[in-house]
Amino acid sequence: MKEIGVTHPRFGLQTFNQEWRNNFNLTASIEQIKSASKILNDNFDYVSFDILYGMNGQSIEEMEIDLEQVISLNTSNIDIYPIDNVMT
Repeated sequence: MKEIGVTHPRFGLQTFNQEWRNNFNLTASIEQIKSASKILNDNFDYVSFDILYGMNGQSIEEMEIDLEQVISLNTSNIDIYPIDNVMT
């Protein structure tokens, strides 16, 4: 990635919650996420992870756990995005 000029890699983590990971068909394991985080942090000064919130039925506690876990990865940036679940 560095060889092609990447300076700020971004990782679409979305959530650590296994129920939501299953619903969104996110297949990376938590260990794979931690491994990717270490590789990126070891090789880049700025690393960003995306986290989703606002899923229908998600509790404040679930969101807090996601934030605590992503903070523990020691990346330089965390981008938090709302998701709208609207069904007609």
